[in-house]
Amino acid sequence: MMLLSGVLSISPSSGFADLAAGVEAFNTGNYTKAALEFTIAANKGDAHAQVNLGLLYENGLGVEYDPSTAFQWYKRAAEAGSTLAQFNLAALYFEGVGVEQSYELAAQWYRLAASYGEAIAQYNLAAMFDEGLGVELDVVQAWAWQELAIHNGLDVSSMERDALTEKLTESELVQAQSLFNHYQQRYPSNQKE
Repeated sequence: MMLLSGVLSISPSSGFADLAAGVEAFNTGNYTKAALEFTIAANKGDAHAQVNLGLLYENGLGVEYDPSTAFQWYKRAAEAGSTLAQFNLAALYFEGVGVEQSYELAAQWYRLAASYGEAIAQYNLAAMFDEGLGVELDVVQAWAWQELAIHNGLDVSSMERDALTEKLTESELVQAQSLFNHYQQRYPSNQKE
């Protein structure tokens, strides 16, 4: 299994006027103004602005490319509950971009985002369990998280799905299905309807 990357997602879902102005500037391609507006809202504690500002720094849009600064903004937003920030923070830890590489911390942040229904985080956590990266190798966990990602709308090829299933004994498959059912009931779906 190979980890998947996130996508740039500028969110306007907060009540801060600065955030709305930043989103408008971003959507018109004025990234410098977007960065300014996001900075104002981010410094006021708006987690959406913090993750958006992190995305700008990570991609060098309107600001100088600076993954360390992106990491700092993601961390603030992730600690405030932003699932996108949690996912992006995990990706930075996994790749060692802007921060010292740590598969253990990547797994922790992916698990948190996965627990909020983020399908790509669920898939990436499955990949980490499948490879034993940052977590103990556990194909039962890998299968359950991958199935949850699929259930939550992630498109995974049948060949990839079958390859993971073939790693399981009959008994492990029963355990994995039970774990998937537990996760399905425990964790919300983050599917966009």
